[in-house]
Amino acid sequence: MERVFLFLERKTKRKTGCATVTYFKSEDASCAIELFDRSEFDSTEHGSHPFIIKVRIATPEEKNPFAEKLVSRPILKHQD
Repeated sequence: MERVFLFLERKTKRKTGCATVTYFKSEDASCAIELFDRSEFDSTEHGSHPFIIKVRIATPEEKNPFAEKLVSRPILKHQD
C-alpha cells in the first residue's frame, strides 16, 4: 500500500466515510477488492452499527480531486 486518503466534509472537517487507497501494484488493488468488497465492517466499538464495505477501482472523475491536491503546481483544465 502506498497511500491512504480519508475524505472530509469541507466545512466541518468530519470524515465522510469514503477513502482512496493507492497501491504500488494493480494486482494488490485487485486482491483488496476481492477480499474486502461487500464484507462487513464491525464499527460497534465506535458506537455505530456494522455496515457493508464497498470496494472498487475509482473512476477518473473520482481520482481527479485527490490527484489535484498532490500536484505542487496548478493544473490547467481544458474548457470547450
